[in-house]
Amino acid sequence: MDERDIRRVLERLQAGGLSVEDAVERLRHLPSEDLGFQGFAEVIFGDGKTPLQVTAIVRGMLRPKDSKHNILITRAGERIYRAVRRVNAKAKFYPLARAIVIRRNRTITGKGTILILAAGTSDISVAEEAALTAEIMGNRVETVYDVGVAG
Repeated sequence: MDERDIRRVLERLQAGGLSVEDAVERLRHLPSEDLGFQGFAEVIFGDGKTPLQVTAIVRGMLRPKDSKHNILITRAGERIYRAVRRVNAKAKFYPLARAIVIRRNRTITGKGTILILAAGTSDISVAEEAALTAEIMGNRVETVYDVGVAG
């Protein structure tokens, strides 16, 4: 649901074409719960969010118990990880990538292998985040680090 959809719901509510209960029901869903959803649910960008905010989002994503979608939280630190781990013991922290994963599906759905290259050691954390993201989204990933372009 984007801003345009939200405006339509509110306009229908204001015009009397939608009850308050129906409007609340339509607006309470996370994007990953929208009807007709296809693909990866969403990635939670942890930077700038409190542990409480992140865990609220995680709880919502865990609510459909039969969902097989992996949960990925990027730009997260130990504090957020500890909070998420209290919500779900399967959460795993990848400090180099600054990411947290709750893995519920290991199926490879990609059509090939994604190769991630990093020129130098200062790029490794970004490459690790990219590799983990691609893997969690169902891809085979290979990494090659320090392929330097010293000049």
